[in-house]
Amino acid sequence: MYEDARAAADPWQTALDFFDSAYRAGAELAGWPADRECPGGVTDPRLSRAAGD
Repeated sequence: MYEDARAAADPWQTALDFFDSAYRAGAELAGWPADRECPGGVTDPRLSRAAGD
């Protein structure tokens, strides 16, 4: 996974996509309600820093 992400055109987005899919798979296995997922899926921590949070 690490080398695949590094070789991707957008390594950061590739890693976020992986984390999002892992989160969704875990949530499904745990039986969590789909309507309780994180809005927008896994978020990029750089976005909150850019917004001044």
